[in-house]
Amino acid sequence: MTFSSSDETVDADGVVTTVSAGEAVISAVKAGDDAFLESNIATYDIVAELREQPLLAFESGLVQLIFGEKVPANALTGGAGKGAVTYKIDDGSIDTISADGVVTAVAPGFTFVSAVKAADGTFGPSNTANYELLISEESAECVFDQSAWDDCELSQ
Repeated sequence: MTFSSSDETVDADGVVTTVSAGEAVISAVKAGDDAFLESNIATYDIVAELREQPLLAFESGLVQLIFGEKVPANALTGGAGKGAVTYKIDDGSIDTISADGVVTAVAPGFTFVSAVKAADGTFGPSNTANYELLISEESAECVFDQSAWDDCELSQ
C-alpha cells in the first residue's frame, strides 16, 4: 500500500501528521501483483483546524497610576503558540502603550487597555483581554499643626 497527501505528511503505515491548518486529500493505492491488478486510488478529504488558545487574561483588572508614571505591563497570562501579542489603549490622550505593554500615564483620566494574541500555524487568535486604567493627579498630603499657627506670618 502506498500513501500520499496533497499537503499533510503520511508515513508508510498511513499515519497522517498535520503540518498546518487547512485541507488536504490523502490518497492510497495498492500495487498489483501476480494475482491482482493495481487497485483504484482511494482518497479521503481531511480538514485540520487551528487549536483554540487558552484564555488570555491580565493579572489585575484595575491598575491605578499617577500622572507621569511609567509602569511595566500588567502581567498577561494564558494564550499559546508563537503569535505576537498586540496591546491597545482606548484613549490615547491620557496614556500611551509600548509594543511590549509598558504604559505611560500622560494625563489624568480613565481608559481600558486590551491585548490579543495573534494566530500562528497551530493556534487560532486569542480572546481579547482587558483591564481598566485609572490615572490620577499626584496629591500632596497636608497636615495642619494648630500649635504652630501662632508662629505663622502671612505675607502678600
